[in-house]
Amino acid sequence: MDIVQLRFFDSAWGVYRKALSLMQDEGILARFKKRVRLLTDEMNGISWGFHDDISGAYIEN
Repeated sequence: MDIVQLRFFDSAWGVYRKALSLMQDEGILARFKKRVRLLTDEMNGISWGFHDDISGAYIEN
């Protein structure tokens, strides 16, 4: 993986975490939990470790 790809995945992971956190803070995560889980599942196999990071963020919330 080159530096551009690494930055992309780091950015995507950061946005995902921020979105989960915002939904949690606003009390609306339960409304979107099914969609968030679907997005998490769809990211499986995209890049080494990315799905693990995304799944971890999902589980934390």
